[in-house]
Amino acid sequence: MQKPIADDPLLSLTESLSGVTCVNEVWQRAGKFLDSNGIDLPIYMFMRPSAPEDRPLAMANMPKWWMDYYLDEDRARHDPFFKTCTTYTAFMTGADYLDDNQHMLEKDEIRFIQEASETGVRSGLSSPVKLINPGHFGGWNFGSSLKRTEFDKITQLNGQSLRLAGFIIHDHLQEAAFRQIDQDQSQIQTGILSSRERECLLWLASGFKSAQIAEKLGLALVTVDMHFKNARKKLNAATREEALAKSIINGEINL
Repeated sequence: MQKPIADDPLLSLTESLSGVTCVNEVWQRAGKFLDSNGIDLPIYMFMRPSAPEDRPLAMANMPKWWMDYYLDEDRARHDPFFKTCTTYTAFMTGADYLDDNQHMLEKDEIRFIQEASETGVRSGLSSPVKLINPGHFGGWNFGSSLKRTEFDKITQLNGQSLRLAGFIIHDHLQEAAFRQIDQDQSQIQTGILSSRERECLLWLASGFKSAQIAEKLGLALVTVDMHFKNARKKLNAATREEALAKSIINGEINL
């Protein structure tokens, strides 16, 4: 029988994350806690539209093929996460709850949920850490491969504690993100950027902002931000502008 998450596990979670300065390490430790409570496929996203120089932070324990597909095919455009996570206090998600939620979903969003179920996600709890505003927004989808009947038991007993855990992990992820010097010191060489990443940087060089680039390329804003994030990571750049400068110097793009 599933037991409620007591205060001690949350305290242990906080202690395990204390002082960790690497985003990936925070995520790994948090993942162990979540997995032990039935959340084996969590997704966390946090965006700062008002400060595009800040890196959008997206973490997920999802298969690589899905993450590649999500980015390459601009699936963020039809991801209901950005509707439920930024609008509701908490919301049940996943294919097993699709019948309950169809009235508020568009056809493309329904198709997205059906596609996502191929990763093993059946149930989930969408929980915001910051509702959408001009400054920043984001939150969690506490995704699970458990059937709805099993997942309902978890949320009934542990839903509030899971949401508290989400805030704790969010705080540590953000702290680590602000302090972290990129650990992935990729050797800078030509040909490491994708065509979309180059395209976004070229539009940036022309003076376009992220929202304008998204409109030009027919992409969701979050997809453009993720392309910039990937370019910065590959080029070991702190900002989009630094990534642009390095990409020009290294011959990645030609103006």
